[in-house]
Amino acid sequence: MKNIGYIVIVVIIIIIGIWFFGQNKEDATPIATPGDTEIPALSVDQIRQNLVGTWRSLDDDKSIATYNDNGTFRALYDGLEQQNGAWEMYTLEGKNGGPSGNFMRTIDSYDTRGDGILEYAIIEATGDALTLSYMGRGNTLRYERVIVEPLDPES
Repeated sequence: MKNIGYIVIVVIIIIIGIWFFGQNKEDATPIATPGDTEIPALSVDQIRQNLVGTWRSLDDDKSIATYNDNGTFRALYDGLEQQNGAWEMYTLEGKNGGPSGNFMRTIDSYDTRGDGILEYAIIEATGDALTLSYMGRGNTLRYERVIVEPLDPES
């Protein structure tokens, strides 16, 4: 007799559970995923123009990088110049299973141990945010744009 009582209770719980979860599915609001929203693609020229400027690392505010429109760059750490050289942007189409997307290459004139070339995948380049992935190690570098006052020609 006790077993029949337990079976009845389990069946009632199952019926209530099915009813309850069935009700919630109809009323549920779908959860948005990153692929649900179309982000307009920027042209290569727009991305390049967005790269130009001075950027402060979000992970280490002592790290500052400046990419100039003339293709030169400069990196400072705690106010001291660490890198100086040239930069360029390029696009790969992912042929033969290779990488695709927009990339940036810097050539550091201070590097005396190697060729001084560093390659980055451009993850984001908006007016206010810059996110790069260092191709050598996969490190993600996140920056925010900083407004730099022009130097006073009299000083």
